[in-house]
Amino acid sequence: VIASKAVQLANGMRQAVAETGANVRINQIGSLVAPFFTADSVESFTDATKSDLNKYAAYFMNMLEQGVYLAPAQFEAMFVSYAHTDADIENTILAAKNVLQKLVK
Repeated sequence: VIASKAVQLANGMRQAVAETGANVRINQIGSLVAPFFTADSVESFTDATKSDLNKYAAYFMNMLEQGVYLAPAQFEAMFVSYAHTDADIENTILAAKNVLQKLVK
């Protein structure tokens, strides 16, 4: 059940990325979801270090303003839990889309 919630979140965030044209990769495994601000695939820590840390910092701050609390470092993941409702996930996806629209301008 937790992994399916993470898939829902990751797929929604991928759709937000596609709709906004942002250069972001959304990785998901099990209950972990991680956005990386790069156009390239992220399969290793070396790949992750190529991410735009300034864009992640802006994303982090803007998500806070939307009421979504994330890990402050680009190299940490979001953890989905049983406590997260479908509404929580949908609100996070909507917030991500709003923030990504702002960041690609």
